[in-house]
Amino acid sequence: MLASTNWIGKRLVLTGLATTVVTLAVVAVCAFFARAARAGGPVYVDADRVGLEQEGLDTAVACLDVFTAWVEYAGNPIFGQGVDGGPKAYYPSVLYSSTAFDGHGDAAYYKMWFGTSGSRTGYAVSDDGLNWITATVPLTDINGYHAHVLYDAGQFGGHGDAAYYKMWYWDVSNNVNYATSDDGVNWTDYASNPVITNTLAWGSAPVYDAYVIYNDDGAPAYYEAWIDNNGKIYYITSTNGIAWTGNNQELLTDRAGWESSTYSRVSVIKRDGVYRMWYGGASSGGGNHGIGYAVSTDGQHWTKSADNPTLYKDDGLPWRDDRTYTPRVLYSSSRFDGHGTPEHYKMWFTGKDSALGNYTIGYAVLNPVSLSHTLGSGQSGVAGSPLDQPFVVGLHDSCGEPASGITVTFAIGGAPVGAVGQSLSLASGATDVTGAVQTTLTLGDLTGVYTVTATAFGVAGLPAVFTATAELGPAPPVSNTLYLPLVCKNASPYSYRLYLPLVSRH
Repeated sequence: MLASTNWIGKRLVLTGLATTVVTLAVVAVCAFFARAARAGGPVYVDADRVGLEQEGLDTAVACLDVFTAWVEYAGNPIFGQGVDGGPKAYYPSVLYSSTAFDGHGDAAYYKMWFGTSGSRTGYAVSDDGLNWITATVPLTDINGYHAHVLYDAGQFGGHGDAAYYKMWYWDVSNNVNYATSDDGVNWTDYASNPVITNTLAWGSAPVYDAYVIYNDDGAPAYYEAWIDNNGKIYYITSTNGIAWTGNNQELLTDRAGWESSTYSRVSVIKRDGVYRMWYGGASSGGGNHGIGYAVSTDGQHWTKSADNPTLYKDDGLPWRDDRTYTPRVLYSSSRFDGHGTPEHYKMWFTGKDSALGNYTIGYAVLNPVSLSHTLGSGQSGVAGSPLDQPFVVGLHDSCGEPASGITVTFAIGGAPVGAVGQSLSLASGATDVTGAVQTTLTLGDLTGVYTVTATAFGVAGLPAVFTATAELGPAPPVSNTLYLPLVCKNASPYSYRLYLPLVSRH
């Protein structure tokens, strides 16, 4: 890490910094504001710093914008038109379950519902969030799109319908409908749809979609939602996901520059009393030019990031040079348990290219994990014996923080021809709180070079290769004791030969 920071009120206190590092930090901060000015937008209070202050986090200057510094997958787009024959795909609603959804529907770690041709909703599954299998297009029971889906293994605790899956989707008119399912594929529409209409408080404009979160503690309500009301964002609440109330307070009203015209679908993560929102915005049209970020303590009053937009259609990527919008962000404290790349935050979002007009879905992460160091390679040892030192792999994220809980697999990659007995003390293990994991190689019975590889899915810098050389051990000590035969005979027909030691003296 470059430095430690302590948040005291509104003041940033830097400790242990050399002059050069202070200069770099100032340059970096200035760059944030310069970027906002170039984008034609207002210079906002940095929402990332507000969030860090509220959470009391201690972090590096280089990572103050941790919630805006998305790193895109090099293989984008990952799903949709033109990707392995995939369907038109946009407005992704992605869910993750470490238990593969507990037997409720397809056994997969990730599930996605997305808008597709004919204003309908499609469905796909994945075990890593990158490689998707189209399961059903379209869903026969859903006559609409812009779907947002929630899953709860406890059937939402009796707060509303007892179902494992709940969906809110645009009815391709002016309203949002509601449906339930026990497997994510077969849905039952609510008999009295729609459930969210433009008559709540804010006029006659259509309500395009609703992003809903569920609070099992009921605070401030069991269901909170942020709706796209014809390019404006509003906040509503519900006790059961069906009957909603709102206060006609438009959110994110400080429009300017890249987002001066309209907003579109949002994605909200609520953790430890802090709401984090990623939203679509545009200077014209339907809120689809880029993705911004804002932070709040109540879900209604938001502070935008100075580094917005975090992703933009003019970033120079052809697959999304016409539209970049509809973020869906997921958080996992356990880095998604080894299912896919090992970050805490992941985003799926829509891109549209200007050349073909294809709608596709891309993938990005915050603070990607990479190899920080290795130890132990290049040792020599005695054939048939364990090495003196282990092979160590250290991982960290882009903030320089140790990346714990990531599974690393070790394997013997090479050995002298005919060697036997080589082994590892650990074939697979998770990194500890320091971001490290280690294994010890026992060399085989033949002299020569042995290699060990370390791999982990989605970690930059891996695989790492370790080498060790097996040598002959020292010759056994020469004995100073001589044995002389002494033949004794007796009355038996056999002779007995005894060996008596003759010890040499020096």
